[in-house]
Amino acid sequence: NGQVLSGQQLANEFNHFFVNIGSSTYNSNASKSVLSTSQSLFFSPTDEAEVYSSVMCISNSRSRDADDLQILPVKYVINIIAPCLTFIYNFAMSSGTFPKKMQIAKVLALFKGGNKNELGNYRPISILPVFSKGLEKIIHSRIVNFCDKHSLITECQFGFRKKRSTETALLVQKEEILRNFEEKKLTLGIFLDFNKAFDCINHSILLEKLFAYGIRDLPLALIKSYLEYRSQFVLINDQRSTLLNISSGVPQGSILGPLLFLLYVNDIVNIDSGCKYIIYADDTSIFFSDMCEEGLRDKANAFLLK
Repeated sequence: NGQVLSGQQLANEFNHFFVNIGSSTYNSNASKSVLSTSQSLFFSPTDEAEVYSSVMCISNSRSRDADDLQILPVKYVINIIAPCLTFIYNFAMSSGTFPKKMQIAKVLALFKGGNKNELGNYRPISILPVFSKGLEKIIHSRIVNFCDKHSLITECQFGFRKKRSTETALLVQKEEILRNFEEKKLTLGIFLDFNKAFDCINHSILLEKLFAYGIRDLPLALIKSYLEYRSQFVLINDQRSTLLNISSGVPQGSILGPLLFLLYVNDIVNIDSGCKYIIYADDTSIFFSDMCEEGLRDKANAFLLK
């Protein structure tokens, strides 16, 4: 409206904008074609050795979280505080409740370019609590092991997975095109990039999908607690906004966020079995093959109408 804001007013304006990005764009009717499994995940308790390892594996950063903590000082005293963290982490997993103090994010507004007076030209950079990342790493390892054991994540997904990368995704794409060429077939590709993908995740749909994948009971309660009781404030020029609750999305910069996103979009490959999917996180490539252009167009149009 042309009004120039500063101080806490400006921080509050940014926070309202960032919090509502996802809730204004997500689709509550997203595909839910998950193939259910009869297996169920159970969280085994952690110990001091695993807690020590999970904290030491956190990447070093000078950023300070909402409690003004940095990771390096925590690493210096991890041998002393590991018993306390082990107790807290085990209580969280055995009660299905993520500690609320570990769910407050400090957000910085990073200018991307364009008009500096447009809020949409700023990217939110979330700084998550140091101790949250240690617990997230432990939960992450248990979910990944469960998914790998039961082959739950599609082989078409190359993002955020061990021994997979953009290079392996491109190799598969190249092989698909060459195979079609050798069979004298034409290839048509549709390339999708989801806008604000992490922000637009519907919590209810995600939890339904996790249940279908075998993440139930206490593990599901813990993930629900992790998602639904998050809050954030924006810090600009040392001015702090009021705290606002976050009703959608998964936290960017988190350990669990990318894995939860993979499980959220995992069933996209069930939309159409007559094409080839190559997915890297939120970048999705769909390839169709046919002997003639008309057949390609028909297949692509039929897919886009689903």
